[in-house]
Amino acid sequence: DTFYVPTPIEVPASLPKRDIDITNILCLTHADYVRFPIDKIIPAIMMLIREGHRFCMKVVLSQHSLTNYQSMMNIMRLILKKYNLSKVVAVSAKNFGEEDKSKILAESHVYLYPSLCEGAMDPPLTILEAMTYGLCIVATKVQSIPYIVGYGKRGILLSRPTSSNLYHALKLCLVDKSILANCSYNAWLYTRQVHNESSVAKYLEKLIHQR
Repeated sequence: DTFYVPTPIEVPASLPKRDIDITNILCLTHADYVRFPIDKIIPAIMMLIREGHRFCMKVVLSQHSLTNYQSMMNIMRLILKKYNLSKVVAVSAKNFGEEDKSKILAESHVYLYPSLCEGAMDPPLTILEAMTYGLCIVATKVQSIPYIVGYGKRGILLSRPTSSNLYHALKLCLVDKSILANCSYNAWLYTRQVHNESSVAKYLEKLIHQR
């Protein structure tokens, strides 16, 4: 028999208090087009800006990536400068320590994962980490993401990461604050009930006794 064992993650005891005046969108990703299809994302961002929505977006490229993250970062900065988006979208490359990662997750409201295809790790650890801090997940329906996101209870799922789909999903997050609040609480509660270290220990203990 094969059993799925939830990934144990340290979950904060409560949701962090966030500034609600402006929505912060976060993407922690590899310098890889299939993980961050910039030609789909930038048009969606531009449509939101043209409509007058207020938000900030941070894109952090992992330096652990096997691809050339410096080249991708330079290309992205050129695109942002060309379309005058640098005041709204910031891009950097770094490897976070736990304290730095906790800080940026606690400041964000939405976690963007517009992957074009399945990845090596399932479920993606970054999505679970974002959910522990109560971020609303906006992600493509790949791998076990629909199950983790609760088919819409803990975020917004994209059938495909097209510009139109991204625009509509992010607009929902910006316009309807109740969606952010509900997804935030549901995401944090789910990880606390399923992926918290003590919850995983109890799950394993129950599994052992059943066998």
